[in-house]
Amino acid sequence: MEVDLVLQRGQGAIPIEVKAEENLKVKNLRVYIEQFVSEQEAWFSMAAYRGGGSMVSVPLHAVNFI
Repeated sequence: MEVDLVLQRGQGAIPIEVKAEENLKVKNLRVYIEQFVSEQEAWFSMAAYRGGGSMVSVPLHAVNFI
């Protein structure tokens, strides 16, 4: 299992996966959240913003707003 980044937020962590295309298959991120508890997960890609539940897809061009 591998995620690209893990950001600390208070006592929790936010796992992040980065894709250089519009690929929305985030298998490693899903494996991570099956093994560890996190309040939010995110992936960055060329795809448009998508939010739902605790998983959020953020376009690469919006990374600097995080």
